[in-house]
Amino acid sequence: MNLSDGFIGGGRKQWDGSGGTGGGLKHYEETGGKYPLSVKLGTISADLKNVDVFCYANDEDGMVTVPNLAELLQRRGLMVGNMSRTSKTMAELELEKNKELDFSAITEGGAKLIEVHAPTLLGLKNLGNSCYLNSSLQLLQQIPALRAKFPPALIAAAAAASPPSDPSNDAVLQMSKLFAALSSKVDPSRECSPEKAATLTEPTPTPADPNDPIFAIEPYSFRGCIGKGHTDFSTGEQQVSP
Repeated sequence: MNLSDGFIGGGRKQWDGSGGTGGGLKHYEETGGKYPLSVKLGTISADLKNVDVFCYANDEDGMVTVPNLAELLQRRGLMVGNMSRTSKTMAELELEKNKELDFSAITEGGAKLIEVHAPTLLGLKNLGNSCYLNSSLQLLQQIPALRAKFPPALIAAAAAASPPSDPSNDAVLQMSKLFAALSSKVDPSRECSPEKAATLTEPTPTPADPNDPIFAIEPYSFRGCIGKGHTDFSTGEQQVSP
């Protein structure tokens, strides 16, 4: 129900096809975007903290808290003290959906996987709080145009011609160094003969020790450069929400 004009329409469809017909959003758009607040009728009760109110305005487009909600509902003849919830809140529905998620299809749970290492297939070690950073870097490093900008030979030549005054704070240099490491050819002679290593181009099984630095790069210099002075990322501590 629209809190401004009392219009009652269906809610939005969810990503899985469930939910309403989108009538509330359509009404908001057809009335020129003047009345953005809508309440989920089934959640109305004396416990106003758990009443769902959605704002369709572009600068919010999400759940909001309305301080004078009881007054606005009373104008529509709804006395919250005499009402009880008849449907679940969006928070409860989201929690149920999250509990039903099965990640085994994307995590290959239970499957026996063979780790490999090769140029562009080297891993980045988690430095305590760098999992998101590592994921982003791995994705960026898979873009051919970006890899082409950071070839090892070019990096060495540039550093020799014009060495930075402070390499530890040079973000371009640190990115170049990291990309060069990720794109480097690992030493396959550790797993096979020199003759075979000379012709090896395909990814090879990792050594028995998963912590062998042959395939795990520790981006301490890069993290130190971009995280310098930052409360959360200048250390290896996990971020804690207030």
